[in-house]
Amino acid sequence: MKLNITHTMKIPPRHAACCLLLLLAGCSRSSTPDGEAISPRPSDAPIARVGDVTISRAAFDQEWKRRADARSKNEVLQEMIQFESLLARARATGADRDPELVTAFQRMVVGRFQEEQLNRRGLDSVQVSEAEIETFFQEHPDRFTTPKQVRLGLIQRKASPKADPARRAQLHQETESLWTQAKQTGEDGFRQLAMKYSDDQATRYAGGDTGWFVPEQTDSRWEPKIVEAVSSLSAPGELAPLVETGSGFHIVKLLGTQQARLRPLSEVRDGIEYQLRLEKAQVLRQQFFQEMRAGLAIEVNQAALDAIPDRALQASTRQPPSLPR
Repeated sequence: MKLNITHTMKIPPRHAACCLLLLLAGCSRSSTPDGEAISPRPSDAPIARVGDVTISRAAFDQEWKRRADARSKNEVLQEMIQFESLLARARATGADRDPELVTAFQRMVVGRFQEEQLNRRGLDSVQVSEAEIETFFQEHPDRFTTPKQVRLGLIQRKASPKADPARRAQLHQETESLWTQAKQTGEDGFRQLAMKYSDDQATRYAGGDTGWFVPEQTDSRWEPKIVEAVSSLSAPGELAPLVETGSGFHIVKLLGTQQARLRPLSEVRDGIEYQLRLEKAQVLRQQFFQEMRAGLAIEVNQAALDAIPDRALQASTRQPPSLPR
């Protein structure tokens, strides 16, 4: 089972503001008991007090440094006082205890903790050696082999499956005559015939040129009988026997062949390195999650989980809205 700690959550504006107050409050203030005397030493004396919260010299120095655009120290202090005032009022209303806000804050804490811990384990500096890249390349040649491709010249004469038998026979005879002409001419002549007679609009104005494609691909736009005819052709310039399908008659000429080849390591090295980095990072994440779960009592109420309808089931059983009357 995969454990995914990182979540994305949309927080309403009022919750986002409160969440920000919570985060900043821990970094910019320090609480002191009521009535605590302010140290007379200027170097470490609190700068101000808002209710029972003091703004320390360290907190002020940090904010003063962060606010490089501020015009004066007093401007920064007034903003810090305003922040503490708002935080006090927000707490008085219980805004800091809003369940959605608390959950959002917890997710932010977990996200930062996870990032820091994974980086300590080297997630941000995963290394892949040349030996690992070469080994992966040698062990997975099928991933880097380009399949055989062919380029055809095609002349199609369309015939509806519902066409009159006499009309279909006539079209067959005409296409056989056209096939004979294609057999006796060269590539330029074939191109002219395709532009004049072919009914396949995708290739007609390219002189019947189909472009390169992989015959074995199941999503090929060419009908199986045309692909089958290609297998009988071995040399560019050859014509297959006239092909008849439900859509009509086809003259198929082999224009070129590219045999399957193994791409060189230099072409695929970066992709292999990226893949291996991802795999190593995933291993680090899984080890980290296992460490975090170790020693914790974790129980799953499977019956309660199974009682929750799946989203797909909920969608299928949802009733459509009523029509307006």
